[in-house]
Amino acid sequence: MKFVTVCAALAFALASSAHAQAPKDDPVAAVVNGEKIYRSEVMMVVDSLPDQYKQLPAQALYPQIIQRLVDRKLLAQAAKKEGYLNRPEIKRRLEIEQEQVLQEAYLIGHIEQSLTDARLKAAYDKKVAGAQKEEEVRARHILLKTEDDAKKVIGELEKGADFTKLATERSVGPTSGTGGDLGFFKKDQMVAPFSEAAFALKKGEYTHTPVQTQFGWHVIKVEDRRAAKVPSFEDSKEELKEEEARGVATEIMAQVRTGAEVTVMPADAQAPAPGGIVPLR
Repeated sequence: MKFVTVCAALAFALASSAHAQAPKDDPVAAVVNGEKIYRSEVMMVVDSLPDQYKQLPAQALYPQIIQRLVDRKLLAQAAKKEGYLNRPEIKRRLEIEQEQVLQEAYLIGHIEQSLTDARLKAAYDKKVAGAQKEEEVRARHILLKTEDDAKKVIGELEKGADFTKLATERSVGPTSGTGGDLGFFKKDQMVAPFSEAAFALKKGEYTHTPVQTQFGWHVIKVEDRRAAKVPSFEDSKEELKEEEARGVATEIMAQVRTGAEVTVMPADAQAPAPGGIVPLR
């Protein structure tokens, strides 16, 4: 199942770049001994670069990429002249790479066909139906290092101390600067002990017993409660596509496995020779 979901994520990520430009929109970037290098090849290199290099100006980046692709083309042409394509190990590597390309293309094509607006809308409606039952609370908290410190703060609150002021002065957490304000959150967005305590409170109430989490001891006050906001269909579309792509990939794998004849050799027959796998030469 993990393999399927990884393939789905890969297929969806590749879908935009692989099918975004038709051949007529893929101009020639260079010609090497009569063989063409296309702009799509340049973009593939750009996409593979670390983020810091992608920020470089195009006039600085483009010539280097072109030179890299020209060098690759020249080396490939030289290898063909020397008969490398006839080497068994090279043939096998090319077969494997061809299978990878076909796998990606097949997944991309079928995922794109399946991710119709109707399917996405149905997924959205199902998601919304569940989300409408969810609730959010807006809370403040005071984070203390010890249970005794938390009990002292609770004692001060019971005597009428201001929660926001205490959070600003006593909290050791990063929200002390905003009086402990955490904003609105859903139950699953906080660690379990914290969420359970917060969602058990009514508006205006605070915890009279310290709440322990891995971060320390909390005193929590709920300032407001409301039904969780539901994003629009348009705002949810990209997230829905990613989620549904996984389901489509699972369906595709089930289809191609149906009726397939597969023989898996015993593990001992597949073990590499001592010293590991011999590299290709």
